[in-house]
Amino acid sequence: MSCRRRTGPCADGVGMPPERPPTTPARSPERRHVSSTSCHIPQGGRPDSGPVARMEAGWRGVRVGRVTRFLWNARPSAPHARYGGRRMCDFRVLGALEILDGFTWKSAGGPKVRILLAVLLAAAGRTISIDRLVEELWTPGSHPHRDQRNLVQQYVMRLRRQLGDRDRTVLVTKAPGYRLVFDPARLDACRFEALHAEGQGLFAAGAYEKAFTVLGSALELWRGPAMEDVPVSPTVRTEAERLEEARLAAAELRIDASHRVGGHIATLAELRALRDGNPLREGLWEKEMTALVESGRRAEALDVYQRARRVFQDELGLEPGTALRDLQQLILTDGSAGGGRL
Repeated sequence: MSCRRRTGPCADGVGMPPERPPTTPARSPERRHVSSTSCHIPQGGRPDSGPVARMEAGWRGVRVGRVTRFLWNARPSAPHARYGGRRMCDFRVLGALEILDGFTWKSAGGPKVRILLAVLLAAAGRTISIDRLVEELWTPGSHPHRDQRNLVQQYVMRLRRQLGDRDRTVLVTKAPGYRLVFDPARLDACRFEALHAEGQGLFAAGAYEKAFTVLGSALELWRGPAMEDVPVSPTVRTEAERLEEARLAAAELRIDASHRVGGHIATLAELRALRDGNPLREGLWEKEMTALVESGRRAEALDVYQRARRVFQDELGLEPGTALRDLQQLILTDGSAGGGRL
């Protein structure tokens, strides 16, 4: 007689397959997804201390096991960081006009778009009317007025695409025109001016070594002539000239700080390069003569005076100013530039 194995349930459990403990599928290492909603931005404009806030503030998350540790990221802030609840971008004008795209600097776009961005940056958050933008973008009579206003709107759209400003919170439409909302700390010109002012304060307080260092940091932000790739417009010309004048003033003050601590030779090559680029700036010739005398090179200092005299006569038909002539006489009489002339 054959015996067929019972597979159905039975009271005594005979014929039942042995019970197996429930299995739990293998879990992959925990991954945390951080959404943009986990970062609360209060009314004051500063994000809280959550993970997204830390990443937007310049921190990067590093996985260590199941823990995310945040380390400071020394690279530039991403353009989607927020300020006052708005998307913010980084801009550079001390050289070619550029926008930070992720971690890469890129051009702002075509010539007209570059003019548009430069004018809005120079306005420092103020609204610029469409009529004013027309004056900046075109010479009078070059296009029908209606076409120009329509073209301004097209250039605004192109600039918004370059900025990634989909919600129009960076380049804002506000009657009678447009305004650019940005954190001044994200514009290199503003950082330069802040460092320049700090250096001036340190110099006035007699902290010459610190002033020399701070002013050097300010000058390191420059990559070339201000807005060098932006076509000329009334505002672009005025702003570029203002920035170049501030750059020259910072460079001169840095050299003065060096001279106050005896660094006459250390900055002599820099001084000469600055003088070659600005030959009609009499103070630079005077600083060079003083540096040479204080370094024991009296004959070279007198030769510098003669070269300066020729430049002023050839370019302006004038003799050097009183300060430069007095310095020459001082060197001829006692061989010293005198204390405190800087």
